[in-house]
Amino acid sequence: MRLRLIVVLLALALAACGAPTTPNLPPTVDPSIITWDRSPNAVVFRADVLGGEDAFGALDDIPQCTIFGDNRVVWLNELGGFHFEVLYDAVTDAELREFIRYLTVDEGIYTFNWSIDSVFGSPTAAPVFQSVDLTVNGLTHRTDSFSGWDSQLFIRVLTMCKRLGDAPILYQPAGGWVSVQPRPYNPQAPISQWDGARMGFGLAAANGAPARWVNGEAILSLWTARRTLPTSLLYTEDNSNYYAVALQLPGITRDALAAP
Repeated sequence: MRLRLIVVLLALALAACGAPTTPNLPPTVDPSIITWDRSPNAVVFRADVLGGEDAFGALDDIPQCTIFGDNRVVWLNELGGFHFEVLYDAVTDAELREFIRYLTVDEGIYTFNWSIDSVFGSPTAAPVFQSVDLTVNGLTHRTDSFSGWDSQLFIRVLTMCKRLGDAPILYQPAGGWVSVQPRPYNPQAPISQWDGARMGFGLAAANGAPARWVNGEAILSLWTARRTLPTSLLYTEDNSNYYAVALQLPGITRDALAAP
């Protein structure tokens, strides 16, 4: 009951600001209304696509758009085929507060609940679905595409998130966590030869071990493969054993550990 009351009061306060129905992100929101965790790893907002793969396959997924506590917005830009790039930018407090006002008032995000568990039992058993997370004023609200959204809500919200970054910078990783898992040979999957000397470890040695931190030329090679090749990509070092490789990048991929 307390959570519901706080949410209602926040929405009413935001609505009272009188911002336009179709926002162009002007600085119109009272700064005293909305607060968020300012730490760089705190997720204030996230528009994501989940489901449809096993836990290992999801390790290096990149959310569609994330806003972090340090006002950094990071988003995925699809380029066609298997190619994509990751862009980022910084936004002002006023822009972020107006975006939150848009979510809560214009889109009524608090009126939609997290419904996937009641439909499928758990997200891991679900097909591909969309989700939106918002954490402000010490409260986290999660909702998904099974909660009664109209068919265009996610696209609208995602578009507004990406528009926050008006001077995007192309992301290039300085380092990342690498995990491997054995997979059966797949004649439909692209195969890449693993260079253990350059990567600093062999696939067999990394199997079952904790994720290893990789940087320099090695991480750029893995990042290029991740951005330009199908997710079915397999690596081998002996042409008889094959592995899937997951690349987790701090501040980019979902749930990645911080850099060592």
